[in-house]
Amino acid sequence: MRTFIAIIGLLIIGNCLNAQPIGNFAKFDQQSYQYYLAGNYKELNKLGKQMIDSGTDYYYLRMRLGISAFNRQRYATAIEHFKKALTFNNSDTLAHEYIFFGYIYSGRNADALSYREKIATKLQSANVRKYELTGLKILSAKADYTANNSPKVNYALVASNQDYIAENIDYTYGLNIKTSWLKESKWSKTLSYNYFSKSGVTYNEYFPLGTSSDFSQHQLYYKAVKNFYEGFELSFFGSAAFFSGTSTYGISTGNQQGFQQNSSLIKKLAFDYLAGVGFAKREKYFRLDLNASYSNLVGFNQIRGEGYITIFPFENAKLYSIHGGLFQYDLTLGSGYNTTNAIGLKVFKPTGVELGVNFGNAMLSARNSGEMLINSLSQTKWSAYGNINTSLGKGFYLNLTGFMSETSEFIWDIRTSSIINPNPIQYIGVNFQLIKYF
Repeated sequence: MRTFIAIIGLLIIGNCLNAQPIGNFAKFDQQSYQYYLAGNYKELNKLGKQMIDSGTDYYYLRMRLGISAFNRQRYATAIEHFKKALTFNNSDTLAHEYIFFGYIYSGRNADALSYREKIATKLQSANVRKYELTGLKILSAKADYTANNSPKVNYALVASNQDYIAENIDYTYGLNIKTSWLKESKWSKTLSYNYFSKSGVTYNEYFPLGTSSDFSQHQLYYKAVKNFYEGFELSFFGSAAFFSGTSTYGISTGNQQGFQQNSSLIKKLAFDYLAGVGFAKREKYFRLDLNASYSNLVGFNQIRGEGYITIFPFENAKLYSIHGGLFQYDLTLGSGYNTTNAIGLKVFKPTGVELGVNFGNAMLSARNSGEMLINSLSQTKWSAYGNINTSLGKGFYLNLTGFMSETSEFIWDIRTSSIINPNPIQYIGVNFQLIKYF
């Protein structure tokens, strides 16, 4: 009788410690297992939350909830469940494997590399051991074209005053080649080459580039990102742009065509550079990106700060929104800003769309951590774009983007640092990008 009372006492104490109603535990465990086998993740999650809130928490429940979240691409939640499962059974290789691939599928390869280093070899499954994380990860090629049919700047004013310079672009085109790779040191590197050409550009003949009918730019961009703690990134980046214009010097007749009379063609070279540092933090429902940079675009000097928050309501790219922009100060041109707001969603499994708008007044700026240099003497008042991206299979993806914008092109008075005769110009353009993920 005394032994029987002692057993009952231990069961009651265990029940209180674990807050698990003994009479219902087997029923709830069986029910959660049936929901898991049937793929009824909605009811499984509902029941699992009720059990955990009541204090019923154990290995198999966390594994079921983790696999449920993983299969719905909610990788941050899945990782949380699997890590909790390991507190009940720290020698389970399956939970470690799910955590490892949860990092990979959410685009956090450096975190996956760090996690694998922490796991004892005997606890690494064959899939974890053999997965190649370092080396080439992305290779892409992009081409773009823009054009306008708007009225041109009055170049008679430009020709009549040596303090005036101006641009008016007929069309532009560009080509970008980019590659990214990850090293064992958890440094992720990006290197890209960008060719950009403007046609119909004209400067004052006293400006260093003279008057120009064509403009070509070769830009090299480099970015190094260090994962120094789970979800935290520190980056360093820089751009070097070498550009030239086929310049014409001679007597002007007071109109645009007159620049070509009695003139000689000369190639003029110039150099722009940019350097900066950035910080990023990834959480379950958002990613925060901040950076600051310095540049000398077109011979002027700029400092800027840029920040974006990407919100993931469902933890993944099925639906997301981007909000942010930049603020910069030019020592000659003054301050300027640009804002960005975009929304993206998956329309069906292999295909997604993104729509966005930008507003601002910044001149001679840079976007995307210095990767995109905007070194034209103009102000983009607004732009709108639509993007569709789809999988082609075997790691290949195709992005197609159409966009339109209104840009204020003007005469710039070098002496007074002021804008004269701003003229709204409408542009339309398209670009396509082919991406290979390794």
